[in-house]
Amino acid sequence: KIIKFSIIKNISFLKKIFLFLGQSIDIFDQYLKYRIGMAYADSGYGITIFERYITDKLRGEFPNKKNKLLPLEQFFPLPDGFFYLDVKPEITLKRKIKDKHTLEEMISKRANYISLLKEFTEIKKIPSDNKIEENVKNLKNYIFELAFKKKKQIKLNMRVQRCIWKKNRGRILAGNPSERFQKGSFL
Repeated sequence: KIIKFSIIKNISFLKKIFLFLGQSIDIFDQYLKYRIGMAYADSGYGITIFERYITDKLRGEFPNKKNKLLPLEQFFPLPDGFFYLDVKPEITLKRKIKDKHTLEEMISKRANYISLLKEFTEIKKIPSDNKIEENVKNLKNYIFELAFKKKKQIKLNMRVQRCIWKKNRGRILAGNPSERFQKGSFL
């Protein structure tokens, strides 16, 4: 909202400062929430669930040949596991009609998600063709499975082994490079 003021909108230096500041606060907020949730979960009281977590930015911005440090979220510790509901691009377009995405853009985003998910060690992927009751059942079973694995790790090792990301810096991203960054994201 601050960037939309005419004074700041017309001065690119001020606009960049506010964009950077806003993105930095967003990253710090994500990290703080993550640390609080994981501290609770690692104490043996359960698991932490994040909706969408950080994969949105990782999908489209990594690997990045020019800036290997961006997005900064790639350095966050990972959660215990990922649950991926594979939605077809046509269905996504109907759900996100206000975002004005194209079918090609959604096809490339899906392809990038799927190629990214192959790099994680703990992932549960289900098709969206199932009935909602079946998807909820799969999600609940996966949560119980993760909780059981975590309790077992805490008892045996007194520490937790999270999902590991085997970064494939040679991964080729699908789609138009100019559309890879999340809309509204500065970094």
